[in-house]
Amino acid sequence: SEAPFIQAFVDDNKAVDATGYSESLKHITDPTTRRQLTKGDWTETDKTRFALSSFPRYRIEVVAGAKHFICGSQRVEQDRCRWFATVDVAGSSREGPAETQIYVRREPSWSVVSVWAVTPQSDMILIQVYRRQCEIPEVAGMMKQAFTENRKIEFIAQEVDGLGIGLYQWAQRAGLPMQPVYSEGKDKVVRSTDAQIRAGNGKIWIPEHAAWLTEWEEEVESWVGDERQQADQIDTMSIAARIVSRESLDGGAFSKSDCSILEVVR
Repeated sequence: SEAPFIQAFVDDNKAVDATGYSESLKHITDPTTRRQLTKGDWTETDKTRFALSSFPRYRIEVVAGAKHFICGSQRVEQDRCRWFATVDVAGSSREGPAETQIYVRREPSWSVVSVWAVTPQSDMILIQVYRRQCEIPEVAGMMKQAFTENRKIEFIAQEVDGLGIGLYQWAQRAGLPMQPVYSEGKDKVVRSTDAQIRAGNGKIWIPEHAAWLTEWEEEVESWVGDERQQADQIDTMSIAARIVSRESLDGGAFSKSDCSILEVVR
């Protein structure tokens, strides 16, 4: 039978100058090859689900005393957008049959809280990402932090048909404005369909600069849908896109034309 594949990082080989080797990998121009060698993971391919070039960049400016998102040629006042947050709770690592492959996730999953604003045209604007490897009580702290630091948040959406039900119930009791979301037994790739379509149409905006942006970009641009890959930030984006799609199709809050006024930037 085939030998099992065991993922390894350069730090695992004590006979190699890890710092020098890592620096040399930065000069590889092909991003797929660079990720394969950096992560020691040949599940990385160029058939990714998202292209970073599909995500337009926004910046924030103050106009007449009010903060605005500058999205290309459009100006969107922050106070007239709808804000919400999405949560993905870290899951356990997955192992496959040893006689065929060993599925090893070198890093534990991350718990993620993402904050979003939505324009009346249903464009999604990624405001902030909170991401930690932590236990459930600390995830609750992340949710409270996100809600406290982003007072425009109207609700926090979380999948409840999995590991997160206990956290969801705690958050409700703590007074956070929770909204349940259901995976309906669908896998990550299927659940990301709305996000893929919206990103492909340039409807998901990310900031020009943010402390968390590099890690977000690395996860998004390398994701092919393999269950062994980190996809916690993608999961929060998938939840957000499903919510916006549902609201828009149902004539819900995100499709109301009076939520915001878009102006051409002169």
